[in-house]
Amino acid sequence: MRSRQAVLVVAALVCVGCTAGPTATPPTATPPTATPLTATPLTATPPTATPPTATPALPGLAGPGEAAVVGTLPTGIADGSVVVSYAGLGEVRAPMSGTCAHAGARTTVRGSADGAAVELAFGPEGAVLTLDDVGLRSTAAVAAGDLAVDGVRLHLTAPLVADGQVIGDVDLDVTCTG
Repeated sequence: MRSRQAVLVVAALVCVGCTAGPTATPPTATPPTATPLTATPLTATPPTATPPTATPALPGLAGPGEAAVVGTLPTGIADGSVVVSYAGLGEVRAPMSGTCAHAGARTTVRGSADGAAVELAFGPEGAVLTLDDVGLRSTAAVAAGDLAVDGVRLHLTAPLVADGQVIGDVDLDVTCTG
């Protein structure tokens, strides 16, 4: 008998608030109260223009003025040092020995630096540096830079230019002796 009482108590607890029979009425629901929406006008803020990043101006190339200055060097043995750096590739930094030569209005300093062949040629049309090293051959125009000739000594520090952009630089310090 105890088990029947437990079932009835559980049934009574489950059905609290129930009404039996077909006359049961569903509970009435209170409709929610609508809050009127208010629109806030949007104001468009024009985008601010980001100025384009300025591309550095391409330096002027060496020309007849530089060729005339270098043309005062004597013909003979070239001894000194050279650093040729290429953006993203590396550099050749070594003592250099070779020759200084003239052919008409053209002056050439040619030599070897740590196994790399280096040639710097100045003429009325400009200056060109050619580097031939293991796995790399490069020819680039020499931009106007810091150029000084003091008797037999040539010092040049200048950017290297190819395809309209600076690709590296050269720093050459040699003495040309006859």
